[in-house]
Amino acid sequence: MVRNFAGAKDCKVHTVVDFRNDRLDVSQTKSSKHKHIKQYSGYFNNKKIDAVVIATPVFTHFYLAKKHLKMANMFC
Repeated sequence: MVRNFAGAKDCKVHTVVDFRNDRLDVSQTKSSKHKHIKQYSGYFNNKKIDAVVIATPVFTHFYLAKKHLKMANMFC
């Protein structure tokens, strides 16, 4: 998924977040120009980020999307 966004001309990947070290290692090997971190907290209120892709197991989508929208003051 990161590859698709990184290849889009009007898109810039800021940070890749994954709690699994093996996945972060693979992502970092493929693209070392992006930040790679294990914890997403602190990035929900980063003013440089105007879009977030949630590519996680289905049961986590609502929680993560709601948390991001609250931090971005877009959801009451």
